[in-house]
Amino acid sequence: IHFAYEEYSVALEHYTESLSLRISAMGRNHPSVAMTLNSIGTAHAYRNSYDEALLFHERALLIWREIMGQNASHPAIAETLFHIGVVLKKKVQLNEAIEYFIEALRIFRESGIGPENSFVEKTKRNIAAFEQVLDVKSAIL
Repeated sequence: IHFAYEEYSVALEHYTESLSLRISAMGRNHPSVAMTLNSIGTAHAYRNSYDEALLFHERALLIWREIMGQNASHPAIAETLFHIGVVLKKKVQLNEAIEYFIEALRIFRESGIGPENSFVEKTKRNIAAFEQVLDVKSAIL
């Protein structure tokens, strides 16, 4: 609700409280903790706190990979890679961002997520834009 009203500071307070409760109840390496870390990262990104956002998304990615395996193809990993790509894009680290988007799209496809998924569509759009700006062509599209 707070995201809808652009109350990112309030959202961060609630997410931080939720994170503490989830860690206490389920431990640090639980999918619910990773999802909350991604939410906190997104809230920081909306506040233009990109370094903070990146830290939370990277922590979420570590948890997902620990749970699923380093080379797992799971939509939660792809979504987290997408979020990291968005933050890197905002930080104008375009070469790094496109790598995260490409990896996200590969995992979305391997996990059976189709082009109608909003994350897949946004990921493809970002890759296409970066290819144009960076004058590169990836085989992924």
